[in-house]
Amino acid sequence: MSTATQTRSRRIILWVIAALAVLALVATGGSMAYAKQFEGKALPGTTVMGKDVSGMTQAEITKLLSGQDTGVKATIVAEGESTAVPIEDLGVTLDPQATAAAAVQRDASVGNVVFGGDHAVKPVLTMDRKVTTDYASGLVPEGRESAKNAEVTYDPENGSFSVTEAQAGLGVDPEQFVQTVRKGASGMKDFTITQEFTRMEPALSTEKAEAAVKRTEAMLDKPMTVTGPNGRTFEISKQDRLHFVTVAPNADGTDFETQVNADEAAAYVQTMANEIEVSPKNGVTGVDGDGKVIKVLNEKVDGTSVTNVDEVSSEFVTAMQKGTEFSATFTTKKVPAKDTTTVIEAEKKDEKKSDDAEKKKADEKKKADEKKAADKKSDDAKPEDKESTDDKPALPAHAPKEATSGDKWIDINLSNKTITAYQGTQKVYGPISMVDGKPGNETATGEFTTYLRYDKQDMTNEYKYPKGHPKYYYTKDVPYVQYFKGGYAIHGAPWRSSFGYAGSHGCINLPVQDAKWFYDWAPMGTKVVSHR
Repeated sequence: MSTATQTRSRRIILWVIAALAVLALVATGGSMAYAKQFEGKALPGTTVMGKDVSGMTQAEITKLLSGQDTGVKATIVAEGESTAVPIEDLGVTLDPQATAAAAVQRDASVGNVVFGGDHAVKPVLTMDRKVTTDYASGLVPEGRESAKNAEVTYDPENGSFSVTEAQAGLGVDPEQFVQTVRKGASGMKDFTITQEFTRMEPALSTEKAEAAVKRTEAMLDKPMTVTGPNGRTFEISKQDRLHFVTVAPNADGTDFETQVNADEAAAYVQTMANEIEVSPKNGVTGVDGDGKVIKVLNEKVDGTSVTNVDEVSSEFVTAMQKGTEFSATFTTKKVPAKDTTTVIEAEKKDEKKSDDAEKKKADEKKKADEKKAADKKSDDAKPEDKESTDDKPALPAHAPKEATSGDKWIDINLSNKTITAYQGTQKVYGPISMVDGKPGNETATGEFTTYLRYDKQDMTNEYKYPKGHPKYYYTKDVPYVQYFKGGYAIHGAPWRSSFGYAGSHGCINLPVQDAKWFYDWAPMGTKVVSHR
């Protein structure tokens, strides 16, 4: 090949390379801008479970997938019988957040932008092991003796926990079933599980139940106190703690644990704080129309509030969960009362008129006394026949100290089965017939304060008695509930047609309209006196 020919060939190659470089630069610039346009979004061609999510943000994809079923079914074959169920019934669900994150994290390189095609994102799944293992436990056919977990219940009648022993029997290895379901579901296609039963010990053994009861009772025996101002100490008794402590299986269903109802424990701490807190009473000064002080009508009295209720509640719950001793101190602050004024008429100082009025008043009283003495022929009237001239209502029996200051309080009379609302010494509503605790479930007696309120609540004693137990109950939508001690409450009872007897689980049952009246009238912290 001649030298000229070789030179032309090299030039052609260089021109081609240069042209390709120019095209690449143009394409790169365009694709860079394209990639910028889809930053934080799914690229074109991205799909999730057949849905096109191109150009959508992670939040938008999450919203699209929320509540979405996978559509995958598992066929369980056991002893010749087949049952097809959605994998959601086995505890496997789509994780919308994680799947959306995977959809927008697709590599947004120039190559993907220029040459990228359809891209199906594999859904991310999550598993609730307890749902999965519970399903496995229910696979044993009726009529076959299945393995049964131990159970722990609390009997308030004797104040102790009891353990129902575990029972060996036919069952499914829970760990093996979990792994089989996880593997089958990961393919996002329908799959089959052929399940065999073996004789096995239950996951929750008698020994685990007894150990948990021992741990819980040890915790309940630990001293727990809260100290307030001036050295006042509140001892949190074992009986009070039992109202919000249960022994139940943990989240995985592999052991028992001491569970604490944090909301009820916090409400209990608040009742102690209520004993310390005092509302400020504003001072009132009487002035004339020009603002000149005439006299002080009411001296102001500063109040007190507790500043660390939430911290004490959190520490209290943690101590019960760990089974350790507990002591805490309420911190308080002064709540300043305000000075207020009210316009009153100035007292007139016309001494003569004042003296004349006083003299006239004294003369009239003297004449009245003389007439009264003349009418009496003897002084043998019995004291009980004399009428009292004091119109002030007598202090009701069992009245708390709050009655003397005019505060609201509720009287629960367990002897005559009535409930009455008072403001100070004045009766404002009632007495109303009620249903109190039946024998074995007697209503608590003493002075308490309302600490927790619900306008509607589902009520159950499942924390003490599991479903199926003779004493178990569950009542939905109980209206106008006011708790005053542990699980004892005043509430409406729409299921009752008559009142005035002992028949509840310990609560005060009222006609709904009366329960609503008390609920609307009595604020949180109202004093409740229960007595016989």
